[in-house]
Amino acid sequence: MSTGNIQFEPYANGHIAMSLTVSGELILKSSSVESIAREIELRALRLVCLDGGFEFTLPANSSTLEAAAQADLKYPMIAYKLVAACAWLADMTQLIEPERRAVRRPD
Repeated sequence: MSTGNIQFEPYANGHIAMSLTVSGELILKSSSVESIAREIELRALRLVCLDGGFEFTLPANSSTLEAAAQADLKYPMIAYKLVAACAWLADMTQLIEPERRAVRRPD
């Protein structure tokens, strides 16, 4: 099972940076939860460990978010956003083709 580890660390202006490592190798460091979630998806990770504590399997869902709310996390808000982004990406993968809308042309 592919496992990703996320470490949170504060940096300038109150932002929190996230570092994604896989098998001890730094993959990405970013303050964007969407970027981290997308990298998790692209690497087809199945387990994510946040700050060496809370672990969740992918695809994430609302139950995963509820479990994260009960966990003792050092940076809970950014962790919740990351779990929510992972759940959103999982929901989007079920769409085979993007939605197409008709374009109205002025007559």
